[in-house]
Amino acid sequence: MQRVKLANTKDTFEIKGWGTSGSYPMLHACYYGYIDIAHWLLDNAVDVNQCRDDGNTSLFMAFYNGHKDIVSLLLERNVSINKCNEKGITPLFIACEKGYSEIVNALLASNANVNISMKDEVYSISPLLKATLLNHLDIVKKLLKKNPDNNYTDIARLLIYNKSNVDMKTITGATAILLAAANGNIEITRLLLEFNADCNVQLYSKEMVSFRMLPCPWTTLTNVKLFIFNFTIERSAKRSSPLHIACAMGHLEIVKYLLLYNASVNLTKDDRTPPLFYACELGHNSIVRLLLDTEADITICRDDGRSPLAIAKENCHKNIEMTLGDTVLYLRGNE
Repeated sequence: MQRVKLANTKDTFEIKGWGTSGSYPMLHACYYGYIDIAHWLLDNAVDVNQCRDDGNTSLFMAFYNGHKDIVSLLLERNVSINKCNEKGITPLFIACEKGYSEIVNALLASNANVNISMKDEVYSISPLLKATLLNHLDIVKKLLKKNPDNNYTDIARLLIYNKSNVDMKTITGATAILLAAANGNIEITRLLLEFNADCNVQLYSKEMVSFRMLPCPWTTLTNVKLFIFNFTIERSAKRSSPLHIACAMGHLEIVKYLLLYNASVNLTKDDRTPPLFYACELGHNSIVRLLLDTEADITICRDDGRSPLAIAKENCHKNIEMTLGDTVLYLRGNE
């Protein structure tokens, strides 16, 4: 009886009622799995992209109940596979959420966009992230073959809003903000600072790294792992802070954010190296000026006796040398 009704009202829009969305017979047929009715409607010139008030199309309706045969039919009729509903959800997202591996295959074969994310007031979730969160590993593998955006910022935001510890440390003392500063990820750095990440955290000394790694049984399993252990100890940037790292890497915008959130501009490493030294040594003139404007102390000398000015001279950074010289003259004039 319902099939007859659908066939007789193929172009009739069903008015939205209380708690429901307006719909078309085509969408009902796809939702309930009536493939013969869907065939008939499409053969009689029904628009394959008809949608409800909430933006859900016939393809969405077929997905909700896993009607793979109808999905295949709609794809043959060139249904819009990247059309989003009002929540920004695509058919691919639903297929990834529900774990419909075969349907994901069909959508990817039809060049579904793997980078359209569902957005809400807090963060956005991509099909890849959704499949990962729900442990649909076979789907994750399929998506990765399409080189999707990694959405690191959205992943970080999702973890933070779910109460992850923003100051959790690795075996070397590295935290998320240290890694974000090293990689130049401005958005993640800002996000971590907004959620009170410690911007003055420092990497462990080599001695501390050694102490923390020795109890780990995997460090002595093979010569390869022993090599990794020794490499980590040798290359550990002992006692570096996020500001040290950002200055060394030349990440000006990250330096600005760290200083805005009161990172200690004169925090020194074990050898009394402040962040200013790295900027002077590596020629990051804009960062030098910014640090000086934030009252970086140019009189701090490293354990080997070198000053920021001496470091700039050694590395032939004339502009920085002039900037530091002007600062020295200014300070002397105000003594």
